[in-house]
Amino acid sequence: MKRKKPLAPPQPNLKRLFLVTALGTLGGALLLALGAWGLGKRDLALGFLIGGFLAPLNLFALGRFTGKALTQGATGLEGRFFLKWVLFALVGFLLLRVSLSCLLGALLSYTWFLALLAWRGIQEAPRKRISPGQDRP
Repeated sequence: MKRKKPLAPPQPNLKRLFLVTALGTLGGALLLALGAWGLGKRDLALGFLIGGFLAPLNLFALGRFTGKALTQGATGLEGRFFLKWVLFALVGFLLLRVSLSCLLGALLSYTWFLALLAWRGIQEAPRKRISPGQDRP
């Protein structure tokens, strides 16, 4: 009697996950910006738009940086890591120079992005099938 190999769980499609999350973030940020603009909060609307654009861009840059660090090792990437944090601080400073509500809007957009990414990641995660009679982990 031949033993059957267990089937590998399906891997999540990371490109689709990123695309759906980025589009959902941009769409949500646009809706929030339109609502803030309608209420007369123009700085908050600007923060929503900037945060909605930069959050997926940050994830993409972090993914590329991590991929390079895993393939090349840590050699030569310390400067890029430092540059990433300098750019992050510079963007935060520039948003604060516009106004505190602009920075708050960008932070709320980033929070929306993280919530959407977590929600989509949970949905895309492979589910472990449990056979009848098998104990649950």
